[in-house]
Amino acid sequence: LIPDENLPFDPQRKLEEVANYVHYIPPSWTRVAHTTQARDYFTRLLQFKMVWYLEELVSPVVTPLLLIFSLRFKAMDIVEFYQKFTVTVPGVGDVCSFALMDVRKHGNPMWKSDEFTEAQHSEQAENGKTEKSLIAFKAKHPRWKAPKASENFFTSIQP
Repeated sequence: LIPDENLPFDPQRKLEEVANYVHYIPPSWTRVAHTTQARDYFTRLLQFKMVWYLEELVSPVVTPLLLIFSLRFKAMDIVEFYQKFTVTVPGVGDVCSFALMDVRKHGNPMWKSDEFTEAQHSEQAENGKTEKSLIAFKAKHPRWKAPKASENFFTSIQP
């Protein structure tokens, strides 16, 4: 527990040791572990336990107040969203329909899915999020068999 006084201070090595536990180092941190920007970002990312405990103690009091005073006016919109976009998936249960990454149901015509989508403007995911998620998922899981509309979308964007 007591570090050796004769060892040189090497923040990059220490950061790599931390990465062994958290399994993540932002690419921008390579060779800049000694800078104040890296230290500040690191302290925001991994808070002290005391701050975490304080947030855990305060949140049960603050959250209901936030819901009562701030979100009260949006309650009907939230309920309407749940009613409109909740679907039942056999074997899984109720899920948000956006999570199914269905280009036909939530595609955005600006992202080359105009011939595959039946979505009204209010049902489209913003900024092509459905298409981006679908592409990222397919890249991560190449053997995944996509639904017909999604497969047609992949065919249309391949060179």
